[in-house]
Amino acid sequence: MQFECGKPRIALRAFSVLHGCALAALLALGACNNDNGGSGNTDAACMQSGAAGDNGNDEAGDVGPRTGSTCPDSNPPTYDNFGKQFMQKYCLRCHSQHLTCAARMGAPADHNFDVELGIIGNVKHIDEVAAAGPDATNMVMPPSDPMPSLDERKKLGEFIACEAKNSGQEL
Repeated sequence: MQFECGKPRIALRAFSVLHGCALAALLALGACNNDNGGSGNTDAACMQSGAAGDNGNDEAGDVGPRTGSTCPDSNPPTYDNFGKQFMQKYCLRCHSQHLTCAARMGAPADHNFDVELGIIGNVKHIDEVAAAGPDATNMVMPPSDPMPSLDERKKLGEFIACEAKNSGQEL
């Protein structure tokens, strides 16, 4: 096979770049798996791999019943006076938009509690896994220390009820 001057280098360089990109994509996909064969992640490569982890539907039955918490009429907990600090202390080690793949420890990619909107989008799920109220105390989350006290879980239930009420959702 004959090549014009300089063409073989261009062809080899293009092949090398494509090969490197394909290898990087495969490595990114492989990094998304955890020991259970799934993952929780947020980066695009992991999402495209189909290994996005829990989709929030909880088919495995890892949620509890609704707590029956209500938003108090006086001095309700807000994101600024309670929610933000609670999430920072107990949740963001896994449920942060800044974490990807294995660093999320299996947390669903769409469960990010760095900002209030991320909480509002998951109020029912948070109630079912971490809050306490008159009807139930759910202690699935967090899965390890530090753990919130019962009083903190009750306040979380109230906070989640207020977030649901203020965003037009039923809890």
